[in-house]
Amino acid sequence: MDLPSILRQFEDACSDFQVASTRHAAEQILTSFRQTAAILPACQYILDNTQATMVQFQAALAIKEIVVREYSLYKPEDITSLKHYLLNYCLQRPGVPKYVRDQLLLAIAIITKRSYLDISDAEKETMFTNVRELLGMAPHGPILGIALASALVDQFSSTKASSVGLSWEFHHRCKVAFETHFLLRLFELTLTTLHKQLSYEQHAQDLATGGRGVTAPLENLLLRESVVLAEKILQWEFETAVDEGGRILAGTFAKQAIEEDEVFSAATRRSAAFPKTWRGVVANREVLWLFFTLYTLAQEDTVMSHRCRQCLIQLSGLKGELFESDHAAKEYAGIMMHGLLKLINNFSNKPVDDESAFEYGPHLLGITQMIRRLLENISLASLCAVPPFFQFLNEVAKISSTCLRDTITNEVEDEWSMEAFDECLETWVKLVDDTQSYTTHAGSTAAAQRKGSGGAAPGVAMAPFDVENLNQFLRGISYHVVETYIDTRLELAKFAVQNEEEEVEGGFKDWDTFADQLISIATLARLDPSKSLLQLQRLLNDRIERLKRFFETGIGDESDQILAFLHEHLNWLILITAHVLADSGAGEKPLVPDALMRLSVLQTASGVDNDQVVMISRTILGLLEFLSSFNANSVEASYCSPRVSETLFWFVKRWAKSYLLVDESEYGFMSPNIAKAFGKPSPSDGQGFQVLDFLIDRIRANFVLWNADPDVLVQMVQLLNSCARTTDLRNGLLRSGKFPALITFFTENIGQLPEIIHNSLVQCIATISTGASDSQVQANYFNLITDVIEKRLASVLHRPDFTQTYQTGEVLSQVQNAMEMFDGLALACETSNTTTIFSFCSRFFGSFVQLLSVYSSVPEVQLLILQFFSDLVQYLDFTELSEEQKQLLYNSVVELMKAYSAANLGKKRILTQEEEADEPYGDISTILGMLSSVMASEFEGYARNDPTPVKVPGTVNVSDVVFYGINIVIPLIELQMLKVPKLCSQYVRLISHLVEFFPDKLVGLPSLLFDNLMASLEFGIDHDIGEVSRLTLQAISPLALWSHNEEVRRGSDTVKHLQGPLNKFLQNIVELLLFKDFDSDLTEAASEALLSLICSQNAFYAQLATALVAQQAPALQPRLAQAFRTLDAATPKRLPEILFANREVTGFKEAMVAFLMDVRAVLRVK
Repeated sequence: MDLPSILRQFEDACSDFQVASTRHAAEQILTSFRQTAAILPACQYILDNTQATMVQFQAALAIKEIVVREYSLYKPEDITSLKHYLLNYCLQRPGVPKYVRDQLLLAIAIITKRSYLDISDAEKETMFTNVRELLGMAPHGPILGIALASALVDQFSSTKASSVGLSWEFHHRCKVAFETHFLLRLFELTLTTLHKQLSYEQHAQDLATGGRGVTAPLENLLLRESVVLAEKILQWEFETAVDEGGRILAGTFAKQAIEEDEVFSAATRRSAAFPKTWRGVVANREVLWLFFTLYTLAQEDTVMSHRCRQCLIQLSGLKGELFESDHAAKEYAGIMMHGLLKLINNFSNKPVDDESAFEYGPHLLGITQMIRRLLENISLASLCAVPPFFQFLNEVAKISSTCLRDTITNEVEDEWSMEAFDECLETWVKLVDDTQSYTTHAGSTAAAQRKGSGGAAPGVAMAPFDVENLNQFLRGISYHVVETYIDTRLELAKFAVQNEEEEVEGGFKDWDTFADQLISIATLARLDPSKSLLQLQRLLNDRIERLKRFFETGIGDESDQILAFLHEHLNWLILITAHVLADSGAGEKPLVPDALMRLSVLQTASGVDNDQVVMISRTILGLLEFLSSFNANSVEASYCSPRVSETLFWFVKRWAKSYLLVDESEYGFMSPNIAKAFGKPSPSDGQGFQVLDFLIDRIRANFVLWNADPDVLVQMVQLLNSCARTTDLRNGLLRSGKFPALITFFTENIGQLPEIIHNSLVQCIATISTGASDSQVQANYFNLITDVIEKRLASVLHRPDFTQTYQTGEVLSQVQNAMEMFDGLALACETSNTTTIFSFCSRFFGSFVQLLSVYSSVPEVQLLILQFFSDLVQYLDFTELSEEQKQLLYNSVVELMKAYSAANLGKKRILTQEEEADEPYGDISTILGMLSSVMASEFEGYARNDPTPVKVPGTVNVSDVVFYGINIVIPLIELQMLKVPKLCSQYVRLISHLVEFFPDKLVGLPSLLFDNLMASLEFGIDHDIGEVSRLTLQAISPLALWSHNEEVRRGSDTVKHLQGPLNKFLQNIVELLLFKDFDSDLTEAASEALLSLICSQNAFYAQLATALVAQQAPALQPRLAQAFRTLDAATPKRLPEILFANREVTGFKEAMVAFLMDVRAVLRVK
């Protein structure tokens, strides 16, 4: 081997690598060099004889790859010698750049880990000894020692370990051993180094600044590298602190860690879970103060302050169970509070516009994250026992106000400040909830044993006196936070006014964008509801009065801006009031919040007109009345804000579900004032029906006032739809004397309203009208709306010149509008009105099919027709339909699919344009949804052990419709389309259910369709979307079971067409389970599929297992063979006719999990 010649070639390649024009050729040479066998001596020669840093780096890179690849070819003593060589090389050349040094140390760390399970305990101990000795070898040894420890921590961790071609079990055993025997000791060495360097640094800075306390940028490299190492260790994901329930599936490698220079929020990381053996270090007073001091010292250094901040955030999240006693938890909490108080004090003395390197926003966010983690992980009882707790909470309240103030005064840091406020808000809500949990159980034994959510130390008692004190304290603090939040929102109005155009373009409503914040503020406001409502009432009264004065004068140089500010203020006051008064009640009827009900009860003697809850509700309803009282063409109407009107109707929708026509029987106690103001006539002489009449008038007036503003109209329709879905409100509308006039108004003027609301308006009217208990009333209302729809469709179809004008813009618009109205009827379907709506719509099925053919080149019309049938099939209650009606619908769907196929088969889609649409491939997606609904119409609630419904000769049944539709839609679906998650899920769900419920129908399918169905299942087994995989596995299970049972009953010839696909499924599932990333949430579905396939394809399974064992290294073969034998012992040889109705094959899933834990550990390689 001509080493000098190799050196020259290597240096030339490294030189060329740095030139763009020759980089590719040089890279090939360097890669070829690294892949050369037995080239390690040449690497060492190159390192010994070059001064070029790029050459050193590439040689170190080559050594790392060679050792990984050729490790087994070297003797243990050669490996040890190589490690010593690399370490001495670094020690003797302290001037090599950091990136070269780190690559050499990385090679040492990889060699150490690669040989870790092959060496003795004494040899393992030299790893720690080397670090410790280097730390004592001044001046260059300490930095090298810390850097070596850092490389070792990386390589033994889950997230940064290099790929060395070894099993998950190897990586896991190395990590656990390193974690158990060395990690804490390395951390203690790091702390010692940090302490020593911190003392040097403080002394040096005192000398440099003359004791004035002004910090300078940190140039201490050893200190910087030690902080990096401390951060890595504190963010280590401990295996020895995970309970059995949290164990991951063997063979599951952690996701690769992000690059170190990327900034990430520690709030997104899991809370620190340290083993109990670490409690004496991480909760130690000196250690905690060390990091607080470091952070204070490093605040002018962006990188260092970030790393110190991450360390403190980890240390602030110690869980309660880490501490051996309540006393230890309280001592830790006290230390953290003192440290945080010091940080808050230092922070408060820094001006926002400080031009130094101090990072205001990240520092503010970091402090709030530390506060939140401390208070959510230590029990409330322990926190209350710490002397500075209430002082601490006072400072947290101040910093909460600071966050809000900064969103107004500091545009640069406003995003940081708002995120920090969200952290504070989450903290306050958690404290309030925990305090109320004590209060709710006051006096009970359980109350004295409450736990913090983070797993606080058990057995912590909290006296009722302490609970009451805390309640009173939080009541005052909460109101302060609420008051400041309201003031901030009003101050921010000027920015909202200036950025109004941007906000409109965003398309999101304030109640959606700020939902979490508003819900939290409402929680705090209800802690002292009287003061909160008083503040809101005062502000509302003031702004409404100023608005009314403006309407009277309406002049001035800045009148437009004043009006815009008033509108923005009112918008936010209404939003906040709505959240305080009522909950959203998603999925259920929300009750009046308990705190407000109690407040109202306490004010019973004051009378209904002085009840705060009633007063503020009436104030907002009064504002609605005022803004609805103008003629659409009046000057006053031009002063009205569509945004405020929209928010008012959103308020009414939220408020009405809880308060309007309140049902007293749903409450343990009822406020007489609320019952009288908004309840039913009986038993409390309630005025709810008058309020409902008032709202009907306001809706009608605003439909006229805002007839060209879809947002306001949509909100009013949503209000009506909310009433339609609430029994008491729907009945209230139907008995109102004003409601018929409103319906007549809608039906007579629907043509003048924006088409965007026609669909939802028809749905709303149909839902309300068909809910009437009186059949004559129901028919009258329903006929009003259906007459309008029928006339709209007839006006188009019966035009004499339709064949000449059907593609003109006017006619197209009318057709689309008619179909949207029909779709509104379909969306209104429910059990009570199924026959009514179906009877009307079915008269037009034939016309719709013909329309689809006529508009074969207009995809927008086709989509609307498909959407109507899809929604109708989805929302109809098929148990209410006669057989004749079902046949009519099934036949119509088949005819619709024929027409669609004739119009679209062979058409070329521009896939890129389709994917950019809001709903990619809308027609395909709608058809898949429709076919799934058709199938659900027969099999909703169907158990797998129920007999399949018998088909009457000459009729069309569900399987006919679905297989016909599938035969049409599959040729239209290209692989590119299945990259769209929604479409892919719909497709696989349909195929899965088809195979699951109709396995016997697969026999007679055309071969091309059968192959496509099987390919679709194969595609879904290992899909990125977990739901797709689950559906696929669930479909394969009954298919394999059916094949197994058919073969037992009738012989193998009846299922021979399934043998190839089932064998392929079995092979793919085994590969997924043993060799690929596997989501443990799929375990149940995978175990069922595997069991069915093993029994169905037993011979092929035996071949597969034998081949798999034979492919592995001889040392592993006995272990794998035994694992398969153990799994076989838990596998029944025959399966019952129906396996899945009651999951009656017990033990197999548990056996499969044990099998995977054993086998994946050695087959999964990194």
